[in-house]
Amino acid sequence: MTAALALAVSSAAHATITYTFDSDNQGWTYGDVAQVTAASFGPAPWTGGRLSLGDMASQTGVFAPAAVLGDQSGAYGGSISWKVADAFNDGVPYAALILYGATMNASIDLGPPSTDVDNLTKYTVTLNESNFRAFTGGFNSSAAPLTEAQFRSILGNLQGIGFNTEYKTGGDDSRFDDAVFNGFGSSTGAVPEPSVWAFMIFGFSLVGARARRAGAATFLVA
Repeated sequence: MTAALALAVSSAAHATITYTFDSDNQGWTYGDVAQVTAASFGPAPWTGGRLSLGDMASQTGVFAPAAVLGDQSGAYGGSISWKVADAFNDGVPYAALILYGATMNASIDLGPPSTDVDNLTKYTVTLNESNFRAFTGGFNSSAAPLTEAQFRSILGNLQGIGFNTEYKTGGDDSRFDDAVFNGFGSSTGAVPEPSVWAFMIFGFSLVGARARRAGAATFLVA
């Protein structure tokens, strides 16, 4: 495979996956993000182009669908952004984004978001170990730092991605929207753009032509 072809394949594999919830919940679920596993309770409620949640769990949150799970090693150094608002909040940070791995979890404390459910707060988090801490359940990240190897291991076998939507003990009225996963798609069967397909086909034809020439030369020598 030529270097140019390898670059084309890599560009096709690591995509930006966006959820805007324009017509439905796009496969997202809700559940308790204070747990150590991403165990969803059911489809995330959808209203008017956004996910809309109340006080539906001990720590209510939403979980991303399978398209951004599994082996996402290529997302290291990428980012996740989303918008959230909670009409009621305690005015303190909570574990806002939780990455559930096979053997350990990572999270980052953020907040509080807007209390105006018509004007959501946008968060953007770069995916590297310096921004996260170990997550062992509860409302906040632990103080334990993560090594690069540990963080890459989590991304290499993502069991779940949770987003907190509850920033108050007690009643909540939350909105969630515009989740963007930048650098994801390494194992989600991302479909290349037509121009990338053309470039890939051209590259394969060059490899085939080179192989045929090599075969002909060998035959003549024999």
